Amino acid sequence: MNYRLYLVPVLAMMILTSCRPETPVPKPRGYFRVELPAHAYRRFDSTAFPFSFEYPVYGQITQDVSLNKEENAPYWLNINFPGLDATIFLSYKPVTAQEPLDGLIEQSYKLSQAHDIRADYIRNTDPFITDNRLTAV
Repeated sequence: MNYRLYLVPVLAMMILTSCRPETPVPKPRGYFRVELPAHAYRRFDSTAFPFSFEYPVYGQITQDVSLNKEENAPYWLNINFPGLDATIFLSYKPVTAQEPLDGLIEQSYKLSQAHDIRADYIRNTDPFITDNRLTAV
């Protein structure tokens, strides 16, 4: 009879502590886990483009020809990641007297605002100047 007095609280405590939700891994609920391949990069350095950069070896570069003729955008590239079902869109426009930097920044904001209807989240960032006096948005 004495053991029943101890058994009931122990069983009640076990039942109450076993009802906790699982701790999600790696982040709180609502985030999905992306398994990325090993970090390795290759260099994009084409003489046809006025820039160079490094990108992951599992990415594939294609030139975006849909806007070449209508917007005079010969330097638009896409980096496709088939394993992740993702694409990074790259654009380049030279800063000239006819197209100053502030006008190009305004165009980039208008482009992102037009896409904001379909996007989940777009963070507005201010332009910055690198150590080599290069400006980026």
